[in-house]
Amino acid sequence: MHKYHECKFLPKKGITIVYSDEFLGDDKHVWNMIIERSAEEADLEENHYLEEVGDTIWQTVLEIYCCPYCGEPLSSSKKQVEAADIVHYDNWHSWYGSKL
Repeated sequence: MHKYHECKFLPKKGITIVYSDEFLGDDKHVWNMIIERSAEEADLEENHYLEEVGDTIWQTVLEIYCCPYCGEPLSSSKKQVEAADIVHYDNWHSWYGSKL
């Protein structure tokens, strides 16, 4: 199940806010902010791992509780967080990407 946060302040490309369980590697559904860079034509010429415009070069995913653009609360669950759940995937250096 995916739900997307629609916000008029959210950039048109590069950032998505989605409720899902598939990004952080555990089975709990949470709100995630996904920041990614997609390949452009010049990137394809520089890197043979990228096949077409739009391929993900890198992606950072972090768990959030409210929208950083409009401030709307996304989750009613409030807890003190000692370390944020953050995952970064780098597809620039290999076909399969790597979790940093």
